[in-house]
Amino acid sequence: MAIRPQSLSTKDKPVYKADDFKGLKIRTAASPTVLAAMKRSGPYPNSPLLGALHGSEDRDRGCQENGAIVVQSASLFEVQKYYMKTDYIRDTETFYMAMPFWKRLSKTDHEMIFDAAEKAGNYETELTQKQLTTVYEFLKTR
Repeated sequence: MAIRPQSLSTKDKPVYKADDFKGLKIRTAASPTVLAAMKRSGPYPNSPLLGALHGSEDRDRGCQENGAIVVQSASLFEVQKYYMKTDYIRDTETFYMAMPFWKRLSKTDHEMIFDAAEKAGNYETELTQKQLTTVYEFLKTR
């Protein structure tokens, strides 16, 4: 299972403690889990993020939560001066299958699917960790 840690980036000031959240408007995914984690800081949905972070709406309070890979790939580092590696929540990859179909499969098929999913997840985690190392190094230079 690939795990992608979520963190925080801000435009004008770093966040080191809870009081630093005062006055920040945090753009975040509209996920119940993420919204609950960010409830005290006044989040709102993550769309369209880059334009909003450039715009006057967030000029003085611009903040967003995402993983480092998104910060790099979406060029959020261009409008966000501070990146705080909080890893407060982790996105994971999951596999799904319709239960009626699953029930028709044999025990051998179940074991084969579990084994393949485990191997694929471990490989994706390995690739993600390598990518994160590269991205963290990139963000240090910005």
